[in-house]
Amino acid sequence: YDVLGDYAVLIQSGFSHYKAVLFNFISSLTSFIGFFIGVALSDNEEFRRWIFALTVGMFLYISLVDLLPTLLPDGEVKIKRFILVNIGFLSGILIMLILAMFEDKLIHSHKYNRKVHR
Repeated sequence: YDVLGDYAVLIQSGFSHYKAVLFNFISSLTSFIGFFIGVALSDNEEFRRWIFALTVGMFLYISLVDLLPTLLPDGEVKIKRFILVNIGFLSGILIMLILAMFEDKLIHSHKYNRKVHR
């Protein structure tokens, strides 16, 4: 669905349909490059820390740039939309916080269960 959103943005920016599809396809190819780089460097603990930090930063950017502007359509605050967007945003933060707090227990539990099933 993200590809359709990108396509719509390109069309609204004045691109022809052909150029919008072409640029969308080219930008999609970069995900494969990132995947192979990530797989090649995933054993390095220091690299993983930087990747996680970068990923969190990107998600924060997306949430702040894409979600929060929907709170102010035409310069007015709509309270229902404001509440819903902030509940979603805070739910995401809470889920990540819970996962971070119990990460060690989840990893150890997974390792234990794998040994039992062998």
